[in-house]
Amino acid sequence: IRVDKMGLDELAHMARVIERLNLASKDPLTGLTTRRYLDDELPEVMTRMKDTSTPISAVFVDIDHFKGLNDTFGHATGDEVLRTVARLAVMAVRDSDTVIRYGGEEFVGILPNCDEMGGYLMAERVRKAVERHDWEAHGVSRRTVTVSLGVAEHRPGEQSGAWLDRADQALYQAKGSGRNQTMAFSAISANIKR
Repeated sequence: IRVDKMGLDELAHMARVIERLNLASKDPLTGLTTRRYLDDELPEVMTRMKDTSTPISAVFVDIDHFKGLNDTFGHATGDEVLRTVARLAVMAVRDSDTVIRYGGEEFVGILPNCDEMGGYLMAERVRKAVERHDWEAHGVSRRTVTVSLGVAEHRPGEQSGAWLDRADQALYQAKGSGRNQTMAFSAISANIKR
């Protein structure tokens, strides 16, 4: 990213991204919010969305073939890939969204005021940013790093665990369908009903 080509809004967004990455309760490797957010803060966010009848979506992100990447290029390169995918994800989402290091090579985005279609479009922005990134600059061969993503919109009255499980199911469908793609839960549930 060339900073000299950015507009004021983009620079302000970059400053907010950096501020979010430096706040407490962050994963030490990636700078992302930790999984504790799901227990500590998500219930309040979900209550606000319910009270205002506003949609909220979750996006699971998994780095494709990450073990093979670690085995081929080494764990230091794997850590750099994790950090870079985290930065690309944070840059691709809105300031109001939260990107969480869920575990290993898996991340989850919480997208308030976003229905499933909006979540799908946001997930595609992340997927394309990873796909187009210059990975050779990190010592990884071109097109080695891709991500698969699963999206689900929260349903009224649904517990957060069931909602996140549906997003995770969509992720596994994306991985099972060839990887480097985004799958919405409504698309897989429509196929199940046929």
